[in-house]
Amino acid sequence: KKEHIKSLGEIHEPTEASPSETVSKPKDTTLSEVFRKYLAFKKLMNGHPLKSEERLKRIFNSNFKKLKRLPVTQIDEFKLRQLRFQLLSDGKAMKTLYLYLGLLRTLLIFAHKELDLKVETIKWKSLIPAPKELPKTTERLSDEEMSSYFSALEEETPQVRNMFLLAIYTGMRKSELFRLKWNHIKWRKGFFRII
Repeated sequence: KKEHIKSLGEIHEPTEASPSETVSKPKDTTLSEVFRKYLAFKKLMNGHPLKSEERLKRIFNSNFKKLKRLPVTQIDEFKLRQLRFQLLSDGKAMKTLYLYLGLLRTLLIFAHKELDLKVETIKWKSLIPAPKELPKTTERLSDEEMSSYFSALEEETPQVRNMFLLAIYTGMRKSELFRLKWNHIKWRKGFFRII
């Protein structure tokens, strides 16, 4: 792993700095740089990029705007609590919170163990929801319950009935259903795009 870490510098473009900056004070590594090195490290170790790389980039760029420019040495528990509060205020679910803060924990552990950076000690148990706090997956309906459900849908308006049937037959989430537009449907090919 240490050999791969040395080659990470070759993967990324070198940042230009004046000689006085490099001699007098070493540049602190930001969370964004740690994230890029983490993805490159995973690519080197696995021989291919992570399957979830694009998703992780979207999560990182859209949710960690305040943290990503900070040096990892300045990221402390208080800043992470602020982020947690902000995510909850934005209406994020506990499962989403678990994933986002878990990504941050992974990056900070990577920065400490693999990049030998000094990272603040953080009590993750109080920040990241425990698996028992996460919502449980609902049980599947029995055949009897399903037929009762379909009977109840017959009493609804066509618009409501079709919305629920589309959710049942496709497994779409509520947010995906409400974002559907007519131009997402490919009538001739018989499918639609979920945005």
